[in-house]
Amino acid sequence: MNGSARATLTTSLLRRSPELLRDVQAAACAALGAPPPASSSSPSFHAGTPAYEVLASRSGFEVRRYAPFTTASTVMPDAGGAADGEVASALASGGGFNTLARYLFGGNAAGQSMAMTTPVITTTTSSSAVTGGGGDTAQMRREMAFVLPASVGGVDAAPAPRGPGVTLAPAGDAVLAVVTFAGWATEGEVRRQKSALLSALALDGVALAQADEHLVMQYDPPGTPPLSRRNELAVRVVWEDSPVVV
Repeated sequence: MNGSARATLTTSLLRRSPELLRDVQAAACAALGAPPPASSSSPSFHAGTPAYEVLASRSGFEVRRYAPFTTASTVMPDAGGAADGEVASALASGGGFNTLARYLFGGNAAGQSMAMTTPVITTTTSSSAVTGGGGDTAQMRREMAFVLPASVGGVDAAPAPRGPGVTLAPAGDAVLAVVTFAGWATEGEVRRQKSALLSALALDGVALAQADEHLVMQYDPPGTPPLSRRNELAVRVVWEDSPVVV
């Protein structure tokens, strides 16, 4: 698949995201014998976000301490080889999003429908594995998470998933260095933002708490124009009251 075809397919998948989400809502309601959601031009995203304290604002990044919150998450399929990385990543993201949307919109053991909150968090963890030829190859694990509304309560109070594809877990209670950017959070753009953030952290003498991990947080409905989109790239950091600036 050439570059033009990959770009066209990726754009098509992104543009269809609102319709896919509405289909998931309708399917979940049908399975529960409930009326379908009212028609709208785009899915409803709740304004609620996890609480955090801004510890510092630096040139190129912000340091935040997040309060605890609860997530529903699913592991996404391997994004495939580098040649088709953007397309495979878009397909994997769509599948993960739909799995979590089914759970959120009533496809859970309690049949409970919950509000869509922000951000949608994708955590990528990389590791090295030895190949058959003796060389190292990078292995990536991607996990997408929805933040559950605070009104739902913690893990014990949240409705249980119907199957093994969704996991409930506590999150937050961490210090993150965060950079905000607009546009689409493509793999290439995420790499650029991460590189810039790591360089800024190194200049300020801020150490990483988990070097093999980064988080992408997205706040807008899929139909939001690129220049109006809010995306964030974050890494966990070690933060002291008086960090050494070099």
